[in-house]
Amino acid sequence: MVLLGVVLLVLLVALSFHPLSEALEIPFHHQEHHDGDEAEEKETKHPEATPEPSATPQPSPPLPSATPPVPATPPVPATLRPSATPQPTPSKPPTATAPGKASHVLVLVLENHSFDQIIGSSEAPYLNDLAQRYGLATNYQAVSHPSLPNYLALTGGSTFGINSDCTSCSVNAPNLADQLEAKGFTWKAYLEGMPSPCYPGATSASYAKKHNPFLYYDDISGNQARCGRSIVPLTTLSGDLAGGTLPNFSFIVPDQCHDMHSCSVAEGASWLASFLPGLLTSQPLHAGGVLFITFDEGTSDNHVATLVIDPRIRAASRFTAPYDHYSLVRTIEDVFGLGYLQHASDPQKTSLADVLPH
Repeated sequence: MVLLGVVLLVLLVALSFHPLSEALEIPFHHQEHHDGDEAEEKETKHPEATPEPSATPQPSPPLPSATPPVPATPPVPATLRPSATPQPTPSKPPTATAPGKASHVLVLVLENHSFDQIIGSSEAPYLNDLAQRYGLATNYQAVSHPSLPNYLALTGGSTFGINSDCTSCSVNAPNLADQLEAKGFTWKAYLEGMPSPCYPGATSASYAKKHNPFLYYDDISGNQARCGRSIVPLTTLSGDLAGGTLPNFSFIVPDQCHDMHSCSVAEGASWLASFLPGLLTSQPLHAGGVLFITFDEGTSDNHVATLVIDPRIRAASRFTAPYDHYSLVRTIEDVFGLGYLQHASDPQKTSLADVLPH
């Protein structure tokens, strides 16, 4: 009985403390479980469905986490937008550029006559007829004596200190041919009487090297492939016209009789009357080309006649601004969008490109 009483007493004591234990322990464990769940929720919480990116998406502040968040992959735009400083689009070499435009430029050089010996002369009816049909620069000057320095001025913008008709001298300097090729344009020098392409001799019958300036430039004469391709007999011109391969720039020199150097004005003018019509009616000239006819130098003075032949020019046009051989170089450079060589860059030089139709 005593033992039974002790057991009952122990049970009563245990039952009296159980509610207090539950009151103290159960809330504690419940709060601990709640906090753990919230922490787990914070660690595993993700943003809701990602919104569609706007034109200029603003980054959201990062959520705090025990481990750094993985950076979101930026959306790929549907179309590329230009950057703040867009890169320029490469352009093709221009076929012509302001102030005047021409698809082809041809220069034909005659010899040793001043303005008054040609314009108004009964010996040169064909040249005077051209002056009435097209344009004439009335204040154009050659730059030196004798022939060669003027030819160099027409193709290099300088006489390069040469003051004779030397045939063994040379020039190591940039020239029109270099400029044209650098821009992707083509060129040829057509020489009447030249026996073969790139012929190095001083003379051959009525042909004279002193009237062939491109042979004097080291980077042309020293390159046989380039020289043979571009310095050719005048007889090849008709084939280039017929085949549609006339270069962008043509430099045409008659022989020493037909250029009036050794023969009369009448004989030279007669040759022009037979040679030029096929050129004047050619497709390149009528599709935006221009032909300049000038004289290397004068005799009584260096005031020389220079004709501007372009089917778009008003008949009997007269251009009274001061021009010279350096102006003609500048004109060619303006037409093709080249830089200026030597004296062609002089600020006082005027360009005949100003008078060409736009």
